[in-house]
Amino acid sequence: MKHISLITCLVALAACDTVREEAGLNVSDASASEVVGCTALGTVQSVPKVFGPLKRVGLEDGRRAARASASKAGANRIVFDPVDPNADVFIVSGTAYRC
Repeated sequence: MKHISLITCLVALAACDTVREEAGLNVSDASASEVVGCTALGTVQSVPKVFGPLKRVGLEDGRRAARASASKAGANRIVFDPVDPNADVFIVSGTAYRC
């Protein structure tokens, strides 16, 4: 019975992550020069779930969450703040735009 409960919880968590990822599908990454003339909607932030040896996975997870937040704000583009690829990233942030 405990195995069924654990499986149910894992499936529910995976479904939540899928919904969050799908929410940002209409938001694409852009450079600052690509959003000239677009309307800035504000800054979005996210906290990666993992760090250390999995920092690249965590960075992409944080970017997916930020895209989802940008989508909820009505954005279709996001310009991420630069990060050092060799450093642990504890906050992913960017500016959401509607073009």
